[in-house]
Amino acid sequence: MGIKKKVGEHMPDRIVFNKAAENLIEISRVFSRENERYNLLEDIENRTWYEKLVEWANEFEEQHGASDWNSGECGEYFEAIEAYAKTKILNFMEEQSWRIRK
Repeated sequence: MGIKKKVGEHMPDRIVFNKAAENLIEISRVFSRENERYNLLEDIENRTWYEKLVEWANEFEEQHGASDWNSGECGEYFEAIEAYAKTKILNFMEEQSWRIRK
């Protein structure tokens, strides 16, 4: 049988909810909508997309981590991350266009 951990004991590679995790969730939602439009998984492996989504979530946090979204000075979080994700997805699709079947 596997080793049981006590409640609250540190588990390696455990995901915690933080700003980067929230960014990943929101970017994944945008990806899901864009996938319905462009069938993004048809020509680019899903594992490649997963790695990019995580990369972009971290990158967004690095760029906007100090933003106070509640102040109104930085705009609206959901609008900003949606625009960011769409741009990243479309740019990545263009970079990978050599893989896409004609």
